[in-house]
Amino acid sequence: MIISFDMQAFQSANRIGGIGKYNYDYLKTLFQLYPENTYNLLFNGQNKYPETTNWENISGSRSKNVMYLPGNDWNPINKWIGLCNLHYINTDIFHIISPFESQQNTVIPNKRLPAKTVVTIYDFIPYIYQNLYLSSPTKKKQYFERTKIMESASLMLAISDATRQDAINLFNVPPKKIINIGIAPSDDYYNLPVPEGTLQESVKKRFNINKQFLLTVSNTDYRKNLPALLKAFSSLPKNVLKEFILVVVTNSQPQHIETHPEISQYLSEKTDAEIKIIYSANNHDLCTLYNTCSAFIYASLYEGGGLPVIEAMKCGAAVIASNTSSIPEFAGRIDNLFDPKNIDDIRNAIENILTNETFRQEIQRHGLEFSKTITWENVVTKAMKAYKNLL
Repeated sequence: MIISFDMQAFQSANRIGGIGKYNYDYLKTLFQLYPENTYNLLFNGQNKYPETTNWENISGSRSKNVMYLPGNDWNPINKWIGLCNLHYINTDIFHIISPFESQQNTVIPNKRLPAKTVVTIYDFIPYIYQNLYLSSPTKKKQYFERTKIMESASLMLAISDATRQDAINLFNVPPKKIINIGIAPSDDYYNLPVPEGTLQESVKKRFNINKQFLLTVSNTDYRKNLPALLKAFSSLPKNVLKEFILVVVTNSQPQHIETHPEISQYLSEKTDAEIKIIYSANNHDLCTLYNTCSAFIYASLYEGGGLPVIEAMKCGAAVIASNTSSIPEFAGRIDNLFDPKNIDDIRNAIENILTNETFRQEIQRHGLEFSKTITWENVVTKAMKAYKNLL
């Protein structure tokens, strides 16, 4: 089988975000499990973000062809140049790994795409929160143009059942046209077989954390719901606040955190709650924090996948999370979920996981076992079966 991938997600800001991480692990696993296939990796030759990954050297299939095509959406003529190039490439499957990219690219948002076109759908966040993400008429027009790709695609791969249902309910996608292949955590995250004291000392030195801590991964994006989490944590009983701090790992810039009116008010030394912001944490750092936290909380309002929930569970953290969108699918039970729009519910969930040792250990055990069922092998096997069914 010859499969061609639109790789432009690796030439945008998404290359260092969730979409980039998802597709790197997806493709790496695909190459390893199905080395008999030929893979064409199609990049934008005119894009301002050069791709730096050495794809030819990733283990697996030896038949990986890296190509650079001309064309971008800002030039209508180049759209057709890009389209012609796609049709001249010998391929069985053309897979667009991120159809809603906003950079200059060669995605053709119409019905003239190659016959066996597959698209990966992560979420419909811009559509659901249009006032936040599509306030610009230009962005809104481009986004809705891109939704037409769903019409021309032969198959859609959703990363969660929640995203699949959104496609069906919001865009009337035929249920048979879209399947849920899921997501999985990177191999960078695992339960560390190191004595607890050694790990705690490592964290204390690296991040200057001197107490037991509740961990979260968040940023200033509205749907991440960080102000609500800070408010809930700050309202915990004083005896709990004396024993635990909240550690926030973020990819937001310090100035955006410190000047955010709904966030900065909780960072004052005058409050009883101690909140530590970590601005630069690589995968190893985050793995260590997952392994050493007293509990992990994910208070997002909406997620297409909610990967941090799975990462934390795989590392052995006791996880509590929102009861919305796709998150319950990856939490695996309901007694560790809360309403992210209800401050009291968030606070009660935090207090329970931090002070109820029996419950915390049960959630830890559940997370370690449940996360074993969520693997890249399962994700890619489902996708390959879907590819073959198209031919």
